[in-house]
This record gives sequence, structure tokens and C-alpha cells, in this order.
Amino acid sequence: MKRCIALLTVILLTLSSAAAYSAAPSVSFDSAWFENDARVYQHPLCQASILLAQAAFRGSDAHPDREIRAFFSAYGFSDPVLEEFDVKTTETIGTAIAHQTLTASDGALFTLVVVAVSGGNYGPEWVSNFDVGESMEHRGFAQAAEKALQRVNAYVDERGIKNPRFWITGYSRSAAVSNILAAHLSDDGRFNARHIYCYTFATPRTVITSADTPAYDHIFNIVNFADLVPHVPLEAWGYSWYGNTLYLPSSLSQGLDYPALTNAYTQTYQDMYGDPPPYDDDDYFAMTAHQAAWGLSILVPDVQRYSAVYQPIISRAILGEELSYAEITILLMALKNAQNAAVIGSFPTPPLTASYDPENPLASLSFSAPALENHMPQIYTAWLFSLTDETALTQNELLLTK
Repeated sequence: MKRCIALLTVILLTLSSAAAYSAAPSVSFDSAWFENDARVYQHPLCQASILLAQAAFRGSDAHPDREIRAFFSAYGFSDPVLEEFDVKTTETIGTAIAHQTLTASDGALFTLVVVAVSGGNYGPEWVSNFDVGESMEHRGFAQAAEKALQRVNAYVDERGIKNPRFWITGYSRSAAVSNILAAHLSDDGRFNARHIYCYTFATPRTVITSADTPAYDHIFNIVNFADLVPHVPLEAWGYSWYGNTLYLPSSLSQGLDYPALTNAYTQTYQDMYGDPPPYDDDDYFAMTAHQAAWGLSILVPDVQRYSAVYQPIISRAILGEELSYAEITILLMALKNAQNAAVIGSFPTPPLTASYDPENPLASLSFSAPALENHMPQIYTAWLFSLTDETALTQNELLLTK
């Protein structure tokens, strides 16, 4: 039973360690970003946002806030308020809020409030990630977003900030929280969506799109189709994102010179990190991520079955509780189904493998997921800095039917 817990721990640590902060180029702060309509994509602001999102990752337990405080200082933000950076429970969400007064081109002053949600180096918060619930929004992310919203409102009200403009960002878990936070801020009659600038990265799905929800065009979600994380919660359950979702270039895209783009990406990655990218972002991983999600949807056809059967087992495993053989087999069958669906064609490296003996699952348990490396922030960062504008994102129409 402990080996099953170790299995899940490996999966979780693979994802969270992949999101470690890495060296990346700087982007000069430009107050003009925040004079433009937030509903218009701005590539330099997107590049600055992914650096901010990574700076917001919790650092070592001894210095969890070192990177975000350094970022605020470098970009001229003051009066920072950090909450739950130094604690980790099933319900925490780290946020860092600061502000600065800027001068518009017409000489008018305005206050920019930056909200960075922490998306790395967390433990029990994984329970919240898997707490999908059965409402319109992913329950775990929505509860975290509500906490963040209360902090933002308190920050603005306590300082008497009138007509603030917001810069919001996050990566992975914090991207989902930022996605909901930016949507709820725009629902508040006090704030203008044209002045809520939100860029999220590697964003899990957050909301049932069949619900009666308006468009939130000030939100831009940057996702890698070959990354497994943005495929969950499953599209088959009706989940998508608030706002505009833009895909990184892929060989499954039409209208792109993908060889030229990937050459620039590979060189940028090499220049930034000293090594070539771990994998080529080609149709292999893009198709298999899609197929793995499809395979899971066959075994778990709706969120009600997930909530009743799978979520309690996953939550207990994350918290280190003992699981029965039956529970272990249930989880492994789900992984196996995803594996079988993902392995289509003759691929040299399976993106997801799981093996087990139903009569003695612990004795034969094994798991590997090299495709999880497509969730690394280094991949997103190198892609965004290899592009000179949004053309390869906004024209990225996938040939594969999602």
C-alpha cells in the first residue's frame, strides 16, 4: 500500500519539481502596457507575466518569498502583502500583492495592483487540485480564488485605492486560481475589465462552458497542447477556461512554419538553460496527451463518477493514508486505460505507462510519464521568448479535433 502512495507522490513531485524557478531573460517594465485595453493581447506583457508567475513560486522553506520580493523590487512595486507563503495545508493558496502609482501618457495618475498567485513548492494543496466538485467551477480552484479575491479587496480597500488596475498571473494550479479570480474581479461592478490584465500559463480547466457565462476577453490562457495538465478536468466533462486560450506552436497547427518556429525555440531554450529541450514538441506528445485524456473519459465518463469513486481515494493517498488493494487497483485501472488510449501508432517512447497484476498490484506496480516534462515552465518560457509577437499563438488552429 505504501508503494501506491509512493507512486502518487512521484507523480506529484514530478509536476511540482518541474515547476522550479529557473533563470530567464528580463523584460523591461513598461507602464504603457497598462494604458492599453486589457482585452487586447500584448506579447511583452505576456513575457513579463510568465517571469512574474515563476517568481511567485514558493522558494525553499527557509526563504519561500525571496524571488517574488526581488521581482517586486526590480519592477518598482511597493507595500507587498504576502499570505500563506510559509504554510501548506489542503486549503492554502499563496498570494503576493503589491502596487505602484504610474503616470499615463496624458499625465494622469493611476494605481496598478499586482497579484501573483503561488504555483510551486506546495504539498497538501494537491488535495484541492483534485477536488473538482460538481458545480459550474472547479471547486478546489474556486475556493482558492475566493480567498485570493477577499485578499485583493482588502488590499484595495485598506489603502483607499480608487479605480485600480490589476495585473494578475499564475502558473499551473495558480493559473487556474488566477483565471477564476480575474473573472470574478470583472464581475464586481467596482472594477473595469478593460483594466484587469490577466495572463495564465499551463492552466488546468476551470469552468463548465455549457453554463450561462459571459466572455472574459481580458483573460489570456497560454497552454501547451502536449502538456497533460491543461487537459484536466476533462473536456469530456464539459470543462474549459474563462477568457481566451492560446496554444503554443505545434506541428498539429495549420498556417504555421513549424520547422522555423521550433528551430528558434530550440535555440532559445539552449541559450536560456544550457541544454536542449527535453523533447521535441511534435504531434507525438500532442496527440498522446489528447488521447490519454480521452482514455480517462471512457473509464470516468462524468464528474459525478469521479467525485464519488476516484477523488476520495486520490485525496487519501496524497495525505499518506493507507489504501486497500481494491482502491489501488481502481487507480491503476484508470492509469492503464489512459496509457492504452495514449499509445496509438508506433511511438518510440510511451508518454504514459502503468503496469500491474490485479491479484497482487503492489508487487508489480510501475509508472512512468515522460510527457509530464511538457509541463515544465522552461518550455513555456522558451517558446514565448522565441516568438516576436502573438502571431504563432493566435493563428494556432489545431488540425486535431479536440
